[in-house]
Amino acid sequence: MKRSLFGTDGIRGVANVEPITGETCYRLGRAAAYL
Repeated sequence: MKRSLFGTDGIRGVANVEPITGETCYRLGRAAAYL
């Protein structure tokens, strides 16, 4: 079963552990702001 990174409450996972690092969150925020 594949784990989902996105759930109904936002992004799931442990902070500062791949793939949810500060850099990933920063890039996700920039991409959302660009839209």
